[in-house]
Amino acid sequence: MKKILSLLLPWLVLNSPAAFACSVCFGDPNSNMSKGVTAAVILLLAVIGGVLAALGIIIVRWSRRARKLYPALEENL
Repeated sequence: MKKILSLLLPWLVLNSPAAFACSVCFGDPNSNMSKGVTAAVILLLAVIGGVLAALGIIIVRWSRRARKLYPALEENL
């Protein structure tokens, strides 16, 4: 009986309606908490995207400067 209960209990917990959504998604989509989570996700995406774009720009600029500074190295390669 214990073995059946130990297998059945996790299945019942994971198949309950509350397990399919967090409290933010399960609640009112127009609540202040949902709006705050949406704003936080957008802000994090903007910050990460900005940092990655800046890193890409720095890599491109440094590679162009290196090619201008050492043109003889390109001929030997």
